[in-house]
Amino acid sequence: MIAYCYRGGDIHFGDFVPTDAIELLRGSDNIVKGRVEVRARHAYDGKTLLVPGVPEAEDEFGALQAVEQFKRFLTTPRRKVRGA
Repeated sequence: MIAYCYRGGDIHFGDFVPTDAIELLRGSDNIVKGRVEVRARHAYDGKTLLVPGVPEAEDEFGALQAVEQFKRFLTTPRRKVRGA
């Protein structure tokens, strides 16, 4: 499975990345959906997932920076909380 986003920051899942989209994460269904759904920003409709910072970006450069930061965040292992 592949998670990808468009310029507006909306995240989608599929088996390939459309030519006008950017790949965020690739892997097994459980890992990709699990990481993205927990770490993405949830839109007001409660269904749409967004890359944090992309919808607010003033230009393409800012949007790409937000996407790259989110990609790094997706591949960073979660820290375990002490006492949990």
